Amino acid sequence: MEKFKLLIILLTLAILVNVTVGYVMVKSIIVSPHTTQLPTVSLSKPFSIQYSYVLDIKEDRVYYIEVNEINNPNITDVKVLVVIYKGDREISSFVVSPNEPYMLALKHGRYMLYVYISGYSNLSTTQFNKYFSVDIYYLKGH
Repeated sequence: MEKFKLLIILLTLAILVNVTVGYVMVKSIIVSPHTTQLPTVSLSKPFSIQYSYVLDIKEDRVYYIEVNEINNPNITDVKVLVVIYKGDREISSFVVSPNEPYMLALKHGRYMLYVYISGYSNLSTTQFNKYFSVDIYYLKGH
């Protein structure tokens, strides 16, 4: 019982500390607009505006996302895309061309982030929250 109370207190503190900054962690299927301490959170709700999100696809790669409109996040700082798709096939970031539609797989393909490459290492999104009932796409290494 004491451990449960301590867990509730810690989670409450984590939410209070991070209430102004949201995070989206997609590494171990951890998604939350408030805290990265929760074990697994569903991404069924749309993104909230006035939050900055972090998309972590691989341990050594972090992608920063700012949300300007509901379901329209913009990736503002991208190092190297690890998992990106054109159609059904996974491609490497070295063959990415500007002004072409690509898809970034989130949560083992159930949610897709459609991205357009507008310049070298510069991505902007066109759609989010696209749902696939069958897991077609997979994150590399997961």
